[in-house]
Amino acid sequence: MIGIAQNGNFASSLAAQTTGAGDGGRVEIKTEKLILRDGAQVSAATANQGRGGDVFVNASESVEVIGASQNGKFTSSLRAQTQGTGDGGTVTINTGRLIIQDGARVTATTFNQGRGGDMFVNASESVEAIGFGSGLRVQTQGAGDGGTLTVKTRRFLASKGAQTLAATFNNSTGNGGNIKIQASEVELIGTSDNGEPTVVFATTRGEGYGGEIRIETDRLILQGGAQIGAGTFSSGRGGDVFVQASDSVELVGTVPQLPNRQFFRDQSSQQFPSGLFTSSEDTGTAGNLRIETDRLTLQDRAEISVNNQETGDAGSLEVVVRNLLLDNQAVLSATTKSGQGGNIILQIDELLLLRRNSQISTSAGIDRGGGDGGNIVIDSGFIVAIPKENSDITANAFQGRGGNIKITTQSLFGFEFRNSQPSLSDITASSDFGIDGVVDINILNVDPAQGLTELPTDIVDVSRLIGQDFCRVVGQNSEFVVTGRGGLPNSPNETLRANAPWEDLRLLAESELTPSQLPSASRSEQQKTKDNQLERIVEAQGWITAPNGNVLLTAKPVTATPQGLWLHPLDCQRWKQTSRSKKNEVTDSVNYDRTLRANLKFRYPYFNPGQC
Repeated sequence: MIGIAQNGNFASSLAAQTTGAGDGGRVEIKTEKLILRDGAQVSAATANQGRGGDVFVNASESVEVIGASQNGKFTSSLRAQTQGTGDGGTVTINTGRLIIQDGARVTATTFNQGRGGDMFVNASESVEAIGFGSGLRVQTQGAGDGGTLTVKTRRFLASKGAQTLAATFNNSTGNGGNIKIQASEVELIGTSDNGEPTVVFATTRGEGYGGEIRIETDRLILQGGAQIGAGTFSSGRGGDVFVQASDSVELVGTVPQLPNRQFFRDQSSQQFPSGLFTSSEDTGTAGNLRIETDRLTLQDRAEISVNNQETGDAGSLEVVVRNLLLDNQAVLSATTKSGQGGNIILQIDELLLLRRNSQISTSAGIDRGGGDGGNIVIDSGFIVAIPKENSDITANAFQGRGGNIKITTQSLFGFEFRNSQPSLSDITASSDFGIDGVVDINILNVDPAQGLTELPTDIVDVSRLIGQDFCRVVGQNSEFVVTGRGGLPNSPNETLRANAPWEDLRLLAESELTPSQLPSASRSEQQKTKDNQLERIVEAQGWITAPNGNVLLTAKPVTATPQGLWLHPLDCQRWKQTSRSKKNEVTDSVNYDRTLRANLKFRYPYFNPGQC
């Protein structure tokens, strides 16, 4: 569907409208591609008391909602709208790729007393919002609560000032709408041509609570002033922001602030920082912000804050991360203009690194007003800063009491605790006109004894086990086996024998054996070997040494008498003399000889009386 009528008063449209007391109808589209351009519209609207109608789109390939009419009167849109007292309708989109560009919108809106409509987007490939004002919106401009926007996709990309909103307007008493994005990658980039930042924003301008934003992803990237935030511009409490990123969260850069800005700003530098925010612009308390990720990086004035820019209190900021890097004026803050400073809780497994004038602050009274400073709790493996780069951890106040700082770490490098803030990296919890806060730094010294195991006191005396039947002591059906290439080892009291055999365990390829390395044999022996090979090939069962020193393998075991020096000649002589001198004195000479030989056999495993 493309464009508008020639008279400029009507847009190309597919609509189900109800102007009476009944509920709105349903628009259902099933196609491969749905294209809306140049002001074309799909809508389900109710203009009186009934519930808003529903819009259902099932486009297997893509949905494209692009641009506005040339006269600017109509914007390409896909919407469910309620202008009466009933609740808003629902918008559901199932597709592969959703593209919203050049100011086009997908909305679920309620203009009166009813609850805002909900929106569900399931895009298997991507959701892309490009250009100022382009995006997804659930909004309430009456007394009802805002609806819920749910996006499930592989990649969520917003750029050039695109706006994804859940909002209540016009001093509504309802609560702000909620936004939930589930994607493998969420990326927000830059600003529009007129300087408006790319945002995902949940807000209320009434007495109700601000809506909640929940991001579940592998990787979250915010660049060039892009922002994710929940806030209130009235007396209501600001909404909360939760980010769960299994891999990383990266926030980089700022852009110049516009005079009539709509979103979060850095008051000191008049910049739009890339960042995550909860904020209050009135008496309401700013919401809480929690981040869980493996690696969190803030660079080039990027910011994460739970601030209050007026008289209300700041919220709480909690970060659970493995490594946290703040670089080049990056900021973590829970500050207030004149209210109570918020709390910052950092749970870091390995490293907290602050570089080039980066800040962690819960200061109160930044406009020289009242309010106590918030508390900072840091539990990190290592905390590192460069002393001369003026990176600070502060919980200060102007008129109120300074906040408390508690740090638990294995090592703290580059920071010094000071009552004032010179141009160095400091930790301060002071108050200009009030009571200073307390700084508690706990350095965990490594105790080597923590890794030791206490030995038992009832040590077994192994000497009592010598000479005993170990298998019988342990239990029945037990065995004690000694194995090795050389049989039982020699006695440790004996000198190593000089003619001990040596075995070459190197692995040689067949190609490395040349004929000159093979053992030589007589012609008759070679012929016999060939004959034996023709008859039967068997494994070698033994080996002999040829006269020339070569070793020959044999097909049958070879019986040989060991010629080693297991039996010393003196022992033979002693045995002979003892046998002669004692033979007549011993009644049973046979038993005597047997006993003597058995003793020699125990001492020399290879003893053979024939050697004597």
